[in-house]
Amino acid sequence: MFEVEDLLINSFDNAEFDLPTKTENEIYDPVIGTAYAELIVLPNEKTAYSVKNTSL
Repeated sequence: MFEVEDLLINSFDNAEFDLPTKTENEIYDPVIGTAYAELIVLPNEKTAYSVKNTSL
């Protein structure tokens, strides 16, 4: 999980949006009136589906 999260954050940073970036578990004190990006990754439950599953 951490590798995927790191890749997403690095991709955002490499896109050069010219915004300060805050990520989870990082201390960041934004300046009032200044734009910044806050990146979080929301976990999702793993659900296995099969061809027989008709509730989709």
